[in-house]
Amino acid sequence: VTTSALKAGSHTVTATYSGDAAFTGSTGADTHTITQAATSTVVSSSPDPTAFGETVTLTAIVTPVPPGAGTPTGTVTFTVTGPGGDTLTGTVDANGVATASVDTVDFGSHTITAVYGGDTNFGTSTGTDTHTVVTQPSTATTITSSPNPSTYGQSVTFTATVSALPPATGTPTGTVTFTISGAGGGTLTGTLNASGEATVTISTLGVGTHSVTAAYSVTAAYSGDSTFGQSSSSSTQIVAQSATNTVVATSPDPSTFGEPVTISATVTPVPAGAIVPTGTVTFSVDGVGGETVTVPLDGAGSAGFTTSTPLGAGSHTVTWAWRRPRRRSRPRRTLRPSVSRSPSVPGWLRSRRVPVSRRGR
Repeated sequence: VTTSALKAGSHTVTATYSGDAAFTGSTGADTHTITQAATSTVVSSSPDPTAFGETVTLTAIVTPVPPGAGTPTGTVTFTVTGPGGDTLTGTVDANGVATASVDTVDFGSHTITAVYGGDTNFGTSTGTDTHTVVTQPSTATTITSSPNPSTYGQSVTFTATVSALPPATGTPTGTVTFTISGAGGGTLTGTLNASGEATVTISTLGVGTHSVTAAYSVTAAYSGDSTFGQSSSSSTQIVAQSATNTVVATSPDPSTFGEPVTISATVTPVPAGAIVPTGTVTFSVDGVGGETVTVPLDGAGSAGFTTSTPLGAGSHTVTWAWRRPRRRSRPRRTLRPSVSRSPSVPGWLRSRRVPVSRRGR
C-alpha cells in the first residue's frame, strides 16, 4: 500500500497475515520516521513603489518543497527595516498565504523579511523583498522670537521647531535657514537639535518691523535628512527705539572767572549692555562768554569740550542735545554751572550759585 497522509514523526507499522488452509497467520512490525517537509517562502509588497503614507500590503506565500506535499499552517512574521518600519504577523490561510498591511514606511528603500515559523509537519523558511517609498513625508515649521518686541541693540533669539506631520514619525534633522528683512537683518543658519529645534541670536536689528522667514531644507550631508520634506514659516519681529540716559558734568564747578571749564556728556542705552550710542552732542552755553559746540560721541558714548572763551561770573545755562542719524530717543538737558568772582574782577561780576536743572526732550 502507499500513503501520503502520515504526519511528521515516528510511526509503528504492523503487518498481520491472517493465514490460509495451508499456512498459519503471523504478524510483523517496523518503525517508520517522517521528517518535517521543507518549505519555501516568497514575499512581495503591493503596490510598489508607493507614496509616503500609502498603505502597503505585504504578502507571503508558503509552499512545501518536493517531495513534501500538503498545505503549511501557522504564522508568518513580517519585518520592514528602516524609518517607519514595523514588525507584523499574518496567519497562513488554507492556500498557504499570509498577509499584513503597513502605512508608516518612510521615504527611501526598505527590506522586507518574511519568516514562516513552521508547524508540526512543515519546517521554517525565510523570504526577502525590497520596497521603495518615492515621496518624502511632510513637515511643519513654527517660529518664535524672544523678546518680541525688542529694543535697538537688544539680543533677539529666534527659535524654529520642525516636526513631522502624521502619519510620519521621528524627528527631522538638518538645518534651518532664517532670513530676516530690514536694517541689521540677514541670513542665519541653525542646526536642529534632538528635539527638532534650531535657534539663532542676533543683536544688530535696526528700529522698525522685520519679516522673519525660517525655511527648513533637507541637507543630504547630514544623516537622516533625506527622510523628511521641506517646510517654512514666517513671523514678524518689532524693534523699538532704545531708551537712553544722559549724564552731564562740568569741571570745575564752581569755577573762577577766566578759568577754562570742561563740559562733558555720557549717553548710555537703557537697559545697559546694549549697543553703545553713536552720533553727536551739541552743547550750548548761554550768557557772557557762552558758545555752541558740536562734539561726536566716542566709542564709550562720551563727548566733551573745554570752553574757549572765559565765562562771565554768574550762572550759565548749558543745554545739550544728542542727535543720531537713525531714529533714536534724543535727550536734551539743561545745566546751570556757577562761575565765581575773581579777586581782579569788578564787584558786579560776583558769583551766584543755582541748582542744576534738567529738561529732556
